[in-house]
Amino acid sequence: MRKIEKKLKLAEPIIRNFQRDAYPLLVMAANSDDYLPWVYSNFVQLMMNKEEYVEQNWYRVMYCNQYIGFQSPFLETIKLKHSYMKLFKFDICDFLKTNIDSGYYTMLSLDKYYVPNTVTYHTIHMQHDTMIYGYDSSSFKLVGYGHMGKFEQNSVSFEDFKEAFDALCITYNWWNDVVYVFRYDNTVKYDFNKRLFKRLLEDYYLGQNTPEYTQEEIAQRNKDIFEFGINVYSYYKEYLNSLIVGDGHYYDYTPLHLFVEHKQIMGKTIGYLERTEIIPSSNGLYDEYQTAVVKKFELYMKFFIKADITRNSKWLMKIIDNIDDTILQECLILRKIHELL
Repeated sequence: MRKIEKKLKLAEPIIRNFQRDAYPLLVMAANSDDYLPWVYSNFVQLMMNKEEYVEQNWYRVMYCNQYIGFQSPFLETIKLKHSYMKLFKFDICDFLKTNIDSGYYTMLSLDKYYVPNTVTYHTIHMQHDTMIYGYDSSSFKLVGYGHMGKFEQNSVSFEDFKEAFDALCITYNWWNDVVYVFRYDNTVKYDFNKRLFKRLLEDYYLGQNTPEYTQEEIAQRNKDIFEFGINVYSYYKEYLNSLIVGDGHYYDYTPLHLFVEHKQIMGKTIGYLERTEIIPSSNGLYDEYQTAVVKKFELYMKFFIKADITRNSKWLMKIIDNIDDTILQECLILRKIHELL
């Protein structure tokens, strides 16, 4: 009997810290580089949740325009609800196969207890997003973070997938009730949005937020809950200090990973601005940013890894003692760019 296998295209996402960013970006990257000016225009501003930090000892930093990948003009996106699909008794396996046959990827939340090659497989029940990009005669093809912390391809049997889907418990976290069905639109053209970029850039280095530019409800809520732009780093230093004194926090790589990716994307954006002569390359701002900011944050990640392995606080102190100067240098460079735009 002929083997059944259907896979949609994948590529390396330019951002992968949060899967909700990585999934739409890897689909765009798999089809064309035309989407990059859109990324450079939008992935600028950061925010962190102060309320979660105080109440749950959880330092969570993210891009201010969450889930914006699914608002990209390069994607045709359909937004459904997990609870809706259960109410009308959708056959989830047939639904996903039909999507794939029609060229659509699907992102939805699952109970990862039932998904092999994940950290929580047969260990604890954890709800998390997953992207399905293919299937064969017995399983679905997934992509995401595996049990070794690598962003990679995986597979899960139809039976286990259905169990993981049915076991999902919808909570106050609205995102685990959302099902995104999406595919690339190759008819779209996008020019770098200088006005949007300038606004987000200024908001970032001033530590403020202009809600209508961040395009996401969460960023418009009570400003006492969130911190924006460069102000997120003061709370990160508090988090690092809490690790030193053993104040209930754990070694979470996610925030620093996001910072590193943020600097790498900003570096690529500055390079793009110079290549396209939106700003003059004679100022050498791309090279300056790489040396003063990108390489420093990549070094801080190495310090954090050493601190986690050795539990020697000197590596955390190296980050604490130097990060303010790095952010100052970053702000000086970004102000120059803002003036040139």
